[in-house]
Amino acid sequence: MARVLRLSLVVLFTAVVAAALAAREAQPRQPAGLPAGWHVRFDDPSASPDAVRVEGGRNGLHIVSGPAGLYYRNDKVRDSFVAAARFTQPKPAAHASGYGLFIGGTDLEGAAPSYTAFLIRQDGRFAVLRRDGAQTRALVDWTEHAAIFKERKPDEKDEARDRRAPRGRRPDGGMAGLVNVLEIDAEKDTVRFLVNGAEVASLDAADVAASGLIGVRVETDLDLMVEGPEVRQ
Repeated sequence: MARVLRLSLVVLFTAVVAAALAAREAQPRQPAGLPAGWHVRFDDPSASPDAVRVEGGRNGLHIVSGPAGLYYRNDKVRDSFVAAARFTQPKPAAHASGYGLFIGGTDLEGAAPSYTAFLIRQDGRFAVLRRDGAQTRALVDWTEHAAIFKERKPDEKDEARDRRAPRGRRPDGGMAGLVNVLEIDAEKDTVRFLVNGAEVASLDAADVAASGLIGVRVETDLDLMVEGPEVRQ
C-alpha cells in the first residue's frame, strides 16, 4: 500500500512539474530590457522580440519599435477614471505611425484580444480604434486636430511657430522634442479623449467598453519616450 502511495505521489509530482514547464514555455518571450511587471503583445504573433529595443527609465519607457504592439502592466481600470500619459517623439519617423493609450484590454495573452486605442501621429492626426478579436474598426477615423503638436515641414512659415512642439525631458532625464500628453476621461455614460488638455472626441461609454487593462500602443518603426500611464479613479 505504501509503495502504491509513493508511486502515485511521484506520478503526481511529475505531472505538476511538466505542466508548469509547459506553461512557462507557452508564454511569449519578451523584449530584452523590458522592466519587471511590464508585458508586450505584438500584433503579429510571429514577430521577434529582438526587433524591439526597450529601456526602462525613472518615469516610464523608451521604446524603439519594429513590430506594432501593446505595452502594459497588470493595471486595470473600471467604470469612471482618468488615464493620462506623456509621449515624446525625439525624431520624425520614416512614415506616420500611430501611438498612444489603450483601455478596456481583455484576453491580451489569448487568441481574441479586445481593447480601445486612442492614438496620435506625427502628422497631427488622431484616431480612436476598437479591436475585438481579429476585427478592428474606427470609432473615430484619422482626423487632423490643432491641439496635436506635429512635425513641421521645412518650408512652413514662421507664423506656425506657436504650434511647434515644446521641449520636454525623456524618462531618462535627457532632452527631447515632439511632446504630446494624451488623456482619457471615462464616466458612466461618456468617454472623453483629450490631447494637451483639449477635447478632441467624446463617445458613448457603451461603444468604448473602457473597463479592463490599460497601457500604451506603439505601432511600427517609432522611437518613443513614454511617461505613464497614470490613472486616477
